[in-house]
Amino acid sequence: MPRLLLPALLATLGRAHGLDDETALLQTSSVSVAESCKCLNWKEAYGSSKVECGAGLELTDKELKTHPDNELCHEVAEKPGLSFFLNADHGYCMIAEKVEGPQKKDYPGSWCYVDSSCQQRNGGKAVNDAVSYKMCQDGAGETLGELPPRDLFALSERLFKQGAVSDSEKLTLMAYDWAGPPAAEGSLLDVKYDASAKPLIGAGRVEDVFVVVYKDEVWEVHDGPVGECKHGCSGKTS
Repeated sequence: MPRLLLPALLATLGRAHGLDDETALLQTSSVSVAESCKCLNWKEAYGSSKVECGAGLELTDKELKTHPDNELCHEVAEKPGLSFFLNADHGYCMIAEKVEGPQKKDYPGSWCYVDSSCQQRNGGKAVNDAVSYKMCQDGAGETLGELPPRDLFALSERLFKQGAVSDSEKLTLMAYDWAGPPAAEGSLLDVKYDASAKPLIGAGRVEDVFVVVYKDEVWEVHDGPVGECKHGCSGKTS
């Protein structure tokens, strides 16, 4: 090989190696960002004292202005497993403000707790030195609302078997957007809706019963850990 070609070849190889190092660094950085912004398991975050229930958006329900909390962050010795958030043994984003009607929300979207090193909070806030909360983005596969009803009720049943007082009504309200008229003023099943892309929840035709619709599926949601499929799917969750 001519002497003049050797330095040029070495320089080219050096630049290629440098690009490989830069690409690897960028990939590592992306992984680090993704890990730092991964939703924390709710139950574990509270149980490890990283964050106190109520420090984020747990208590946005307007009913709490007139009634004390007895089921979201509050746990009582006489009825263990009652607290919805303290027993949420999963890392899915949940709706920031549950509603039972089409009214405008003060806290739209879904949220979860993340490590304090997360900078992509999407409008969320720092809570303490260990934890922040972020607002979640649809399509990333991290929200309860992206789970089909069957999978959501399977999660509810798992929580029930672990000792939580699993309320499928509350879980679906914390997962899916409301559609149709307010509760007690009509039924989602009697109005037009589009559940082709994601599940929706609304009022049923029976008092105190919600319905969840998804594609051709219609589920009734009432007391107990799981809903009941009434149309478009085979049987109940297992």
